[in-house]
Amino acid sequence: PNMIKTPTTIVDINAKSRFLNIAKGNNYASTNVVLNCDLDLKNTDYLKLWPDSARSKEFCGTFDGNGHTITLNFENPGDFSGIFREVAEGAEVCNLTVRGTMTVGGQYCGGITTYISGTVRNCYS
Repeated sequence: PNMIKTPTTIVDINAKSRFLNIAKGNNYASTNVVLNCDLDLKNTDYLKLWPDSARSKEFCGTFDGNGHTITLNFENPGDFSGIFREVAEGAEVCNLTVRGTMTVGGQYCGGITTYISGTVRNCYS
């Protein structure tokens, strides 16, 4: 018998507010997230990027930075601080540049991700 595949969801990010929603508890499994603009997160409170309710969440989809840049400036954000808390097994982050500063006050910090079980390729931080 033929298998029917569920189509993969595509999420286009074209604004800072839309990007901030990726950290609100959805792990984006079976989802392709595509960044369509540069983002400036310099004045974003890190806890707004990763609220307590989402701190244990891992990113499970595909995030294509599409050659764009995310600029950040996090000061003392605590443990597990990065654009992605964890890139899960089978997940991928690609084609992304992260610039700016992160003054860390905890463990497991990185510009792109704090923990990688999946794939990060063609990314610069």
